[in-house]
Amino acid sequence: MNIFMLAQAQDAAGAAGQEPANMFQQILASPMFMFVIIIVLFWVMLIRPQRKAQKEQQARIAAPAARGQGGHKRRAARFCGKGE
Repeated sequence: MNIFMLAQAQDAAGAAGQEPANMFQQILASPMFMFVIIIVLFWVMLIRPQRKAQKEQQARIAAPAARGQGGHKRRAARFCGKGE
C-alpha cells in the first residue's frame, strides 16, 4: 500500500467521521515519521562511516609514535645522510 492510497483512505475515513483503520497507518503517513526516517538514513549512510574512517586514520597516525618509530623524520634523516 503506498502513501497515496493511505491518504485516500484517511480522506474517506475523515469524510465519514471515522478514524483511519489503525494507528499504524496514521503514523506511517505522518510527515514527522518521514522526517525521522530521513535523519536516520542520513546518519547511517554518511555520519557513521565518516566517524569510522576518522577513527581509523587517528589510529594510523598514532601507531608509529606508540611503537617508538620516528616515521617520516627518520626517513628524512636517512635521505639527507644524517641518520643511521
